[in-house]
Amino acid sequence: MKNKKFFLYLAIIIMCIITLFPFFWLIVTSLQSLERSFAYPPSFLPDKPLISSYITFIKESPILIWIRNTVVVALVSSFMSVSLGLFAGYSISRFKFKGKVATIFLILLTQMLPPAFLVIPIYFMFSQIYLTDSLFALMIIYTALSMPISIWFLKGFFDSISKDIEEAARIDGASRIGVLFKVIFPLITPGVVATATWSFVMAWNQYIYAATLISSEKLWVVSFGLTSYMGEYYTDTSQIMSAAVLATIPTVILFMFFQRFLVGGLTAGSVKG
Repeated sequence: MKNKKFFLYLAIIIMCIITLFPFFWLIVTSLQSLERSFAYPPSFLPDKPLISSYITFIKESPILIWIRNTVVVALVSSFMSVSLGLFAGYSISRFKFKGKVATIFLILLTQMLPPAFLVIPIYFMFSQIYLTDSLFALMIIYTALSMPISIWFLKGFFDSISKDIEEAARIDGASRIGVLFKVIFPLITPGVVATATWSFVMAWNQYIYAATLISSEKLWVVSFGLTSYMGEYYTDTSQIMSAAVLATIPTVILFMFFQRFLVGGLTAGSVKG
């Protein structure tokens, strides 16, 4: 028994090292000069002080503006995606209507189209209505991109709740809307948080639409802003890694706060009541 526990803990430690090492190396590289980053054998200790290096980088770069833009776009698009997905997922889960199977199939079919396939017609359409170089355009696009999966996720969460709960509330005199907001939505809170977090991360990592639609530097999002540190003949790895570390912090904080909701939500959506 002790040997089994030893090998189990050893396997967990090895997996943690493999998972966390890229993040450790990201931080170390952000605090090293270009020459030391490519030196052999590699150095696992930074040659710059941690705090002062990042403070200097923040003062000299627009990284905080890019992060702010990304947070605003990701929050709005995830909120819209989940809000619309809640009603669509509930309708698909609870109501019977003609073409229901086809509707579900079409929702999933939209995810088979790669972003590069859609970027040209989207740019042409948005340029016709003068919405290029606008964060609002990214909000619309990211909402549309994440909503099919949000609908599918939330439908699974609604399926996991017995219809008897709704019927009991209706017998007590509650309207369907009242049941939805006062009974059903609170029960799937972990699922809503899990879906919103997924939508947020999807919007946070999107690059191709921001690179195509946004031209003003003050409106850049962080995924596109990072590429500005890559030159044709020279790339400052310290700067690009420092920006990557700062860009990672908001998502890490997000997962720290909503970890228990994510675990509960992902588990609840896999069981049908």
